[in-house]
Amino acid sequence: MKKRKSLLRMARKQYRDSSDVKPEREITDPEVLKEYQIKLAKYRDDIRKEKISALREAKKEKRAKHNSDNPRVEWYFKAGMLVSIKESAFKKNKWDMERMNLYSGAIGVVVSTEDSYDTYKQEKNRLLDVLSPNGEMQRWPAKWINVVED
Repeated sequence: MKKRKSLLRMARKQYRDSSDVKPEREITDPEVLKEYQIKLAKYRDDIRKEKISALREAKKEKRAKHNSDNPRVEWYFKAGMLVSIKESAFKKNKWDMERMNLYSGAIGVVVSTEDSYDTYKQEKNRLLDVLSPNGEMQRWPAKWINVVED
């Protein structure tokens, strides 16, 4: 099958190369050509607009799906829990934590929790208000911390 296709391609190429007369388009009426070009441009614009509107609708549906009442991630922290900063979180967010006078293994007490809503996701109890080791009330993301066992 492949040999047949390649032979056909080669035969077509030889035929094109051997023929002296190349087909050319003749424009008989420039007004008709201009009208045709305008219609073609409008048709292409309509197709482009349909694609864009379809993409926008898909994005809206995706956002609606993600912003439903069911949270995708839920953290379980209660007031009074003793928590500490993860070492991996300190390495990733060193600048933020140094600015907040925190260090790896810093211990704090959870005072309250707050839900977080983003464009694409919803997390329950993601932000924690924590009494930090230096006596300040700070807001820590739940990803940063481990629960200290009693």
